[in-house]
Amino acid sequence: MKPIPDSLSRRAFVRRLGAGVSAVAGVAELQRMSDAANAAHVADAKVLALHKSIGVFDAYTKPMLKFTKDGIQPGQFVERVEKMQAGMWRLRDGDVRMANMSVGVPRYHRPESPDGKQPTSMPVCSAEQETRMVLRQLDALGQSPAGHPRELGIARTVAEAEKMNTSGQLALFLHLTGAWIAGDLAVLRSYRQMGVVAIHPCIEGHHAIGDAANEVRMHQGLSTLGREVVQEMNRIRMVVDVAHGSDESIRDMVELSTEPVIYSHGGCRALCDVPRNLTDERIRQIAAKGGVIGIAFVSAMLSDEARQKGGRSDPRYREEYAKAEAELFARCADPYEYMERRADGTFMPEVFRRLGGPPEGHASAPANRADLERVVDHIEHVTKLVGADHVGIGTDYESGDVPNGLEHAGKLPNLTAALLRRGFSEAVLRKILIGNFQRIYRHVLDQA
Repeated sequence: MKPIPDSLSRRAFVRRLGAGVSAVAGVAELQRMSDAANAAHVADAKVLALHKSIGVFDAYTKPMLKFTKDGIQPGQFVERVEKMQAGMWRLRDGDVRMANMSVGVPRYHRPESPDGKQPTSMPVCSAEQETRMVLRQLDALGQSPAGHPRELGIARTVAEAEKMNTSGQLALFLHLTGAWIAGDLAVLRSYRQMGVVAIHPCIEGHHAIGDAANEVRMHQGLSTLGREVVQEMNRIRMVVDVAHGSDESIRDMVELSTEPVIYSHGGCRALCDVPRNLTDERIRQIAAKGGVIGIAFVSAMLSDEARQKGGRSDPRYREEYAKAEAELFARCADPYEYMERRADGTFMPEVFRRLGGPPEGHASAPANRADLERVVDHIEHVTKLVGADHVGIGTDYESGDVPNGLEHAGKLPNLTAALLRRGFSEAVLRKILIGNFQRIYRHVLDQA
């Protein structure tokens, strides 16, 4: 219950001590104060009820799968682990109805070359091994509903997802972070047959498809193979996600696609000047084709101030992180060992130790993270620029520097409350939280 406003307490005090105030009047005032406090609590409850009635489409999150030398298992995603930002139970607590659950191939980073012209994100295995690793992750994720049939399912269409929601299940859409096809469109078609419905083709460290935002430019946009991938995705009814692309690659993907595209997770460069964020020109271009922009919950992509405080955009952090990754990769016998040791809880504390900070890193401190109001700022910017039909959320949970107030998916109702305070109507809220991404997915997938 919220504390009673000081003004009410003072008024009650004056009335009780004032001449002619009876004991009955005092009791009546106490009751009025109680009613006011309860009204404030009911208002909060109304926000929670509204949030629950709407639900959420999270356009980008990741399962924390367990990599071992023998393969990949569902791991912490399906377990009740407090530190997880977007485990199954966290998503359900936050009333997420549908979520793009994305898997991809790990990369390691190396320090930038003196001339700045060499790639810094490097593959950990051959293209053929990359495909096998993706298949193993999809298999591990596909096993999750078998152990939790009442809690979640994997959907291929919005109609299937809505049916799952009616039964109380969280509906997962399989999504790939990168087009890991070993140069073969037959692999792309095989992913589609397995139930993968969306891919963002461009990603740092994967140079065969096109240029990524945080890498050197090798193609000045999409490669020939990248253009073929987008065309084939259109043909077999897959959602084209332009996230992580360079400005030129995003331009090419939007121009080439015959269907609306999504930008699953990121922000607006006008509000935070990082390469991964969209320029206003690209926001307009995506919206003009009917697409949707998902705002991510990553402090370094939301706030120029936050990205300079020991986060992923801090030059010293990037340098030490790259050194540590390159050293770890050199010590590991294969990519599975690399990923196992990368996630054993010792790697990041070692990076932060090198920087002379706490084991959890400077960026994790609340004072160094963005506030949830910055998420609303980015949503508002897109809305004012191109309208409320073209914005949603793609949390990118499990990435680290989440905004204060949105520390995990269970706190998603806080975003609903913040949007209401900013003046967004209930009808617009429905579009932002779930409706806009549903529209794109229904258009592309349910016609397949």
